[in-house]
Amino acid sequence: MVLNKQKGNMYGFVRNNYSKDTNHIVITEKLTLFLSGLLLGDGSLVEAPSKKSSRYSHSDKRKDYLLWLKNELFLLGIETISIKKDKRGYFHLNTKSYREFQILREKWYPKGKKQTPKDIILTPIVLLNWYIGDGSYRKGKNNTKSAERVIIAKLDIEGRIVLSSKLKKLGIKNTITKEGIYICALNRNKFFKILIGVKDIPECYKYKFPQELLCH
Repeated sequence: MVLNKQKGNMYGFVRNNYSKDTNHIVITEKLTLFLSGLLLGDGSLVEAPSKKSSRYSHSDKRKDYLLWLKNELFLLGIETISIKKDKRGYFHLNTKSYREFQILREKWYPKGKKQTPKDIILTPIVLLNWYIGDGSYRKGKNNTKSAERVIIAKLDIEGRIVLSSKLKKLGIKNTITKEGIYICALNRNKFFKILIGVKDIPECYKYKFPQELLCH
């Protein structure tokens, strides 16, 4: 899906088609999917006061992750303007505001509050970004699978239902719990193999993955 077909350079930036005081971007399918995974987790699209553009914002306790994210966004045509630390020790990444981000914001915030789009596609990059942001992995005692837990958090119950159904269509058995979406133990390897190999996993979040699978 391409929301803006204006011709851009190799990074997707649109040149010479708009006034200089407005930032524009080509919303490619690759960018849409990458942002979708982030928005399922801690990412957000913050509307400008003019309501004509939005910026992407992401908070995390690990600055290394946001530096990784900054580079990935740049390769997709999105420029980060700041990464700042707050008094609680959390870091906050903010990009430039783009007019075309309003299209995505209307999809993700239909009534002003973030909701999971019912037509979201769970590609490997969507799953990877979602899991890095909101997933957790606990290894079983004595390396047994019986006590392993893989959970992906999702605050809104409607979103859990949508995503649980789409995971099942991928062959990933799961159940909805109070914590989020629990990936059944027998499907753990299948789930992680979808994620691993999509792109280099940030070093600071490799602990969320079974180490024996990362080594292969």
